[in-house]
Amino acid sequence: MPRENIKKILIVDDDKDICHFTKSYFERKGYAVFTAGSTLEALRILTEEDPQILLLDNLISSRKGADLLAEIRKFNSRVCVIMISTEELDSGTRSQIADLNVLEFMEKPVSFSKLEKAINNAWNKYVSRLGG
Repeated sequence: MPRENIKKILIVDDDKDICHFTKSYFERKGYAVFTAGSTLEALRILTEEDPQILLLDNLISSRKGADLLAEIRKFNSRVCVIMISTEELDSGTRSQIADLNVLEFMEKPVSFSKLEKAINNAWNKYVSRLGG
């Protein structure tokens, strides 16, 4: 299977339980899933594994997910991003994530069915960006 057809997800969240359960669920669905509990780990995995989909918590160890995404966008404009947060975002953060091309924003708790739908949409968006 060509590398770009291997569906890869990176989950960036400092909640280990969320990472574990989400990873297990999507691995059963056929995805290769990577998890990162810190921004440095996320940047390393993004560089080494080049996932197509990024599930990004809005707060990772006191750093805003939007700030991490701004850093990511400097070297990766292809990854489709779904941002997740425990609370409603303020208008400034919403504007920032819109400028960073976040595909979807979801509030926790997120059901696996809603998350799966968002990931399927992200995969389709990624494939359409490749022209196929």
